[in-house]
Amino acid sequence: MADRYWVGGTGTWNTTSTTNWSASSGGASGASVPTASDSVIFDQSSTYTVTLTGALTCLNFTVSAGTVTFSSTGTLTISGLLSLVAATVWNATGTITFAATSGTNTITTNAVSISASITFNGVGGTFQLASALTLGSTRTITLTNGTLDLNNFTLTTGLFASSNSNVRTLAFGTGNITLIGLSATIWSLATATNFSYTGTPTVNVTGVGTTGTRTISSGSTAGGTETNAPSFNISAGTDSITTTGNSVIKNLDFSGFTGNLNANGRFIYGNLTLSSGMTLSAAGAAITTFAATSGTKTITTAGQTLDFPVTFNGIGGTWAMQDALTLGSAKTLTLTNGTLQLKSGVTSTVGSFVANSSNVKYLQSTTPGSQATISKASGTVTVSDLTIQDSNATGGASWTAYADYENIDAGNNDGWDFSISPPYATYEPPIIIRSFTQPRRF
Repeated sequence: MADRYWVGGTGTWNTTSTTNWSASSGGASGASVPTASDSVIFDQSSTYTVTLTGALTCLNFTVSAGTVTFSSTGTLTISGLLSLVAATVWNATGTITFAATSGTNTITTNAVSISASITFNGVGGTFQLASALTLGSTRTITLTNGTLDLNNFTLTTGLFASSNSNVRTLAFGTGNITLIGLSATIWSLATATNFSYTGTPTVNVTGVGTTGTRTISSGSTAGGTETNAPSFNISAGTDSITTTGNSVIKNLDFSGFTGNLNANGRFIYGNLTLSSGMTLSAAGAAITTFAATSGTKTITTAGQTLDFPVTFNGIGGTWAMQDALTLGSAKTLTLTNGTLQLKSGVTSTVGSFVANSSNVKYLQSTTPGSQATISKASGTVTVSDLTIQDSNATGGASWTAYADYENIDAGNNDGWDFSISPPYATYEPPIIIRSFTQPRRF
């Protein structure tokens, strides 16, 4: 293990040249090229350019003085820390890999924007931001192994990827990841096996897309659960947003977005907030499932019609509508588990309503004592194991909640039939069995 100092101003760092390396600060050149065990130090108080070529390695990487511009396409593997002064210019585009396998290794950029993609790949290593980290809109942060600790700072990148089965942790604290990429898979974490979050996992999607599609792939293949579901705030753009089939999401907020949400299924464990200026594509069988198992979650539709199937299925979960819930005329609202609170004083409209599982579940109003209206144009709705309160069922359909189907009239309901179900769907004559015996003789 040794220190290597850059000397001589502008030059090329490659795997063979010793022209610009010294064993001491300001010393003679000719020292060996840095290895993964050697720390590199750029401490000349001058302005110069370092051209990176080939597959380069070092232990710690420190720029402590001067105005240094790093350029070209060479890759760099750092086994320790990174520290830059604010005057540093990072125009090099080769991937930077942090590869420490133990300890906490800090990354200090001092507001220097990095033009390269960055990979964190160290089994057992922790990579901790000591300042905000910013990459360009076409660059990717990849977490392959280890712990990436945002340390309450903001990590800005075009794309984020961590779809594998290695043990890895993303520690947010109160920090966030801001995605500025366009027309790409901006969040790539389909396989979430052995992946975990700490802190409050918040992803802000701020890229101002006008064409193309930004894709969010979150735990949709394996390992996605309520405990490792991130929240996404999509605040800008007129392009399309899609979540890959059955992506796992905590809160999903489209405030400020005026583009289109594509038709794919998703699991939402928190709140949903739509914007009045966006559009929603219709879906056939792709279900949006609200799956929280605790607390009260809010759903704001902003006047949008949800032209796709919607299911509420979370034991212990409660969902409170903030406005009317309107489904497409052929789409089904299914209540499998938990408590659905429709907005009081307004009418929620469904194509079909299904609540016939054997699980105990609740249909209520958001305001106790004030009815919420649910409407279906025609047909018959038959529910079971449903406790109904403050509900006005209307619209032309017949709403049956037979008492012998374990339904409960909890009060202030209209339009529901809580009687005993008919004994026969159609009349059939009873079968009479007669028994004949021989008379007893004395």
